Amino acid sequence: MAIFIWQDKYSVRVKETDEQHQKLIEILNELASAMSRGKGREVLQATLENMVIYTKQHFNEEEKYFDDLDYPEADQHRLEHKKLMEQVLTFQAEYEAGRVNMTVEIILFLKDWLIKHISETDKVFGQAMNKAGKF
Repeated sequence: MAIFIWQDKYSVRVKETDEQHQKLIEILNELASAMSRGKGREVLQATLENMVIYTKQHFNEEEKYFDDLDYPEADQHRLEHKKLMEQVLTFQAEYEAGRVNMTVEIILFLKDWLIKHISETDKVFGQAMNKAGKF
């Protein structure tokens, strides 16, 4: 069950970043698929953990370029990353403790956040990368 299909309109025109975004979409789709098929907590937990790990890795990769580019939106961009990670880690902790179930609402929150972040914040960052010669 794919809830998010990559389209060219999501491209930030930086190959490495686009590939990372596609991987995040793939993991989100795996999480939605596992949930919709009623997979056990272990599968959902492992997929959620994979999402956390890869998201941190992706954010770190992006943030490495902020200082190099003297990126004026760096603080706001980092704040968006920080807020999402806090929310995802809260979801993860609540899920692992058995206090919440993986729900469509959580999946849709992640999807909507990713679409908004790519379409707005990362597009601006992609333009700065392009101006610096990164494609």
